[in-house]
Amino acid sequence: MQQAEIVPPRFTHYTNTNLRLRVSDDANSAIIFTLPQYTAVNIIKEGKADTINNIADKWLQVVSQTEITGWCFGAYVKPIEKDIAKEVAVSFAKRPMLGEKSGKRIPPLITGEVSLDDVRNGAGYYIQESPDSANDERKPEILFLFLKDNQVYINEIDVFEGKTIIRRTILLERDESGVYTHDKTYLELNHGKVQIEYLGHNVEHLYWKSYKYVFAGPAGSIPDSAKMLTGDYLKTFEGTYVFDSFELVKLENRDSGLDFELLKEATCQVTYDQNGRFLDIKRDRYHSNYREKNDSGGSVKKDNKMNLGRFAETRPGVPFIWLHGLGGGESELRAYFYKGGIVFTEYDIERLCCDPKELPLIRKYVIFFKKK
Repeated sequence: MQQAEIVPPRFTHYTNTNLRLRVSDDANSAIIFTLPQYTAVNIIKEGKADTINNIADKWLQVVSQTEITGWCFGAYVKPIEKDIAKEVAVSFAKRPMLGEKSGKRIPPLITGEVSLDDVRNGAGYYIQESPDSANDERKPEILFLFLKDNQVYINEIDVFEGKTIIRRTILLERDESGVYTHDKTYLELNHGKVQIEYLGHNVEHLYWKSYKYVFAGPAGSIPDSAKMLTGDYLKTFEGTYVFDSFELVKLENRDSGLDFELLKEATCQVTYDQNGRFLDIKRDRYHSNYREKNDSGGSVKKDNKMNLGRFAETRPGVPFIWLHGLGGGESELRAYFYKGGIVFTEYDIERLCCDPKELPLIRKYVIFFKKK
């Protein structure tokens, strides 16, 4: 069998905290963007020595995996480890093998009608609340709430190829109950702040559903949290990701069922759909049942691409795919960007229906794919 191509690392370092990129090697210079923790970067050159928060280091000019160039303080930039899967496995081993939610939401406190003054004070950019369960996704819409001639409008915007695009504009009118609304989109106050219940849609327009959008920043330049949902930003994650490392965390009662030759040849393909403004990911399957016999008695891999779905979440360490299944057993798959690549954490508890006395397969592992 042909050996998998050895691909050198595309990125050499990462940010170990949320890290501001600046226009020069000076803590007082203008901020370009705040890189999320675990963003991969390459160092272009060193700048002057400095001491910040009693830490001495040099400034570094870097370019991020999201194609943003700027200066940052070097104390918060670390070399990427050689075995990411092994590093991730330490924390994954401690996580219970149970379906769970990612956090608890604060119950909303809806407090009366939204006035024009509320809209004026709350004018600016809005993005969807963070996903809070295995079944939720971050939606890619960026909303801009504004007043014009004392009328309330919402623009749905994007930035693509450096240009700001208004994809949709709606006018909200006050209904009989005093609510600013358009179809099933409306404004409400939550703890005294305007939020938008926005009627979104999936990319095939097969169904419509409302989502809550919260304030991200005032009018002016697009805030970082909204910028991370623009087409220009999402498109930087496109590409082929190839196998880098694997770590088996737990295996009990049966063979793993993994075909390690298939695994080492596996790739993930991430593409960007500008129409739907989503990223799409397909991954090779690497379990042993994805081989078949050929005419000469050898084995060949099947057409084994698995479409994992569309998403817009790119924050490192935050799952963009989170699949959880129950039946005769239990399984979970999470995928997230991390240090320039994609981490998959997977587990299975699989029981044999034909023999209830048979001990279940328990399998738990981590795979890391790096960008080619």
